[in-house]
Amino acid sequence: MNEARIVIVNGSPRKHWNTGRMCESFAEGARSCQVAASIVHLYDLDYKGCRSCFACKLKNGPHFGTCGFRDGLTPVLKDIAQAEGLVLASPIYFGGLTAGMPPSRNGSSSPSSSTMPNSPLLSPGA
Repeated sequence: MNEARIVIVNGSPRKHWNTGRMCESFAEGARSCQVAASIVHLYDLDYKGCRSCFACKLKNGPHFGTCGFRDGLTPVLKDIAQAEGLVLASPIYFGGLTAGMPPSRNGSSSPSSSTMPNSPLLSPGA
């Protein structure tokens, strides 16, 4: 039997300050309930935001539904896709998330069939 697993994403540049401590506490609580928990510190990774290459949207393309650009976030996204739960943690700076928190690499920030309904490149319902 596989045990439940969650990924905790720390979007703070300071691993051991408030947000990092909150992530550690959350992980400890999950582990006490027999849930495997891993913490990802985004500021340790080398990654870029969406490049609007449309690889994730190409019908029958090799990267359909996933980011076609490979960087330090790629294995994290794969791990998240296989986990049963996801926790996103970020301090709030000037009313928003830290710059390290990626707004999206799952396609929700790129054009979709709802904004470009006649595009032959986009998958229906994407």
